[in-house]
Amino acid sequence: MTNPFFDEWDTSFGVPPFDRITEAHYLPAFDQAFKEHNLEIEAIANNQAEPTFENTFEALERAGGLLDKVGGVFYNLTSSHTNDELQSIQMNLAPRMAAHRGDLYNNQNLFKRVKVVAGSIQGLGLDADQVQLVEDTLTSFVRAGAALGDKAREQVQTLDKELAGLRTRFDQNNLKDVNDF
Repeated sequence: MTNPFFDEWDTSFGVPPFDRITEAHYLPAFDQAFKEHNLEIEAIANNQAEPTFENTFEALERAGGLLDKVGGVFYNLTSSHTNDELQSIQMNLAPRMAAHRGDLYNNQNLFKRVKVVAGSIQGLGLDADQVQLVEDTLTSFVRAGAALGDKAREQVQTLDKELAGLRTRFDQNNLKDVNDF
């Protein structure tokens, strides 16, 4: 079976080829997207060069292309044109997405790089948007628990996975209630 998420979309304006995408394509595409994103994150985190805005923040912004592609289609459909199978996939995916996000934001090598750049932000000649990106990224790492000890980070990640499942269940129940109304 070919998966449209692994192909370049030659549609008008790069619109997803919805006529070729089935529910069976999502989990394999997400699996591959997680693998690719993890490799990209590890390359950034383990880069031996001095941390810079370009090799840390710009690299983070460019990482996860397939994850963005699959997630963009999937989450738009689950919030607007869903079905039981998509909702089942969404429930399966929620803790995995939370774990993936938690692993990214709790990667200590990556967090060190982010802190180095954030600590020297004044001397980097960044524009206002770049400064905002650095500040927002640092805040995301801290809020995800990156500055905590090992045990506390594990607790935060466990809670995040549980919350992801609860949030998804709530969203699905809310959508069902709206549709029933």
